[in-house]
Amino acid sequence: MRTVIIAVAVLALAGCMRQTPTISQPGAPAAPQSNPSDFPLYQPSTIVSVAPFDQSEMAAALNKTRSAGQATIVPYRGNEVLATTPATLAKLEEWLRGVKAAPPAGSKATSATLGGSKTDISTLDEWGADTAAFEYGDGHREVAVIVMDPKTVRAKIGPALDIIDKYQALPGILRSGIDNESKKQFGFSVSQMLDRSGPVGLFIGAVRDLSDSHERAIILVDASKE
Repeated sequence: MRTVIIAVAVLALAGCMRQTPTISQPGAPAAPQSNPSDFPLYQPSTIVSVAPFDQSEMAAALNKTRSAGQATIVPYRGNEVLATTPATLAKLEEWLRGVKAAPPAGSKATSATLGGSKTDISTLDEWGADTAAFEYGDGHREVAVIVMDPKTVRAKIGPALDIIDKYQALPGILRSGIDNESKKQFGFSVSQMLDRSGPVGLFIGAVRDLSDSHERAIILVDASKE
C-alpha cells in the first residue's frame, strides 16, 4: 500500500526540522495570517499560526539506514496551519465527513499516514480528535486535516502532559527512557509531542495553548514531494 503524507509522522518526525510556529499571546496584537493552502478550512475560522513542514532531515536519516536496493525516501515539504473556530466539535466532524465524501477537485480521501514515516495519525482519534487525509494525483501532494476540542483532549491526555512536564525537567541523558515509555503508553515519544514542526507536536501544542479557550482547533498539513 502506498504511503501517504498526512498523518502525524510520529517516530520519524522527531528528526524533522524544528521551526516553531508562533501562537499569539493574550493581549498581543495578532499579525494578519492567511491560509497558504488552497485546501479549504472550515468557516468561520481564524488562523492562529502558519509554519513550514519539512521532512528533509527525517528522510535523510532514514535513507542512511536503508539497504541496497531499497527505494529512496523522498521528503515532503509544505506548510502546517493552525486555526480556531467557535463551531462545535460535532459541526467540525460533520464538515470533515462532508469533505471526505466530496473532496476538493483533483484530490481523493485516503488512509491517514505521513509520507516516508508510515505513521498513522488516526491514533489521535483515540485522544478525541477527528482526522482525515487526502492525496492529489499519484500522491505527489498530500493533505492532512485534524479537528479537535482542546479542552476535551486535555482532559483525556492529562497523563501524557504530566510526562512532558517531567521530561522537560530532566537532563538530556535521562530522557531516552521516558521517550521509550511514552511511545509504548501513548503511541508517541515525548520528543515528538514537543516538536511543533510536525503535526503531533502542533496538535499537543495547540492542546496546551488553547485548552483554556472556548474554541475548537483545526490543524491542516499540506505538503508535496520535493
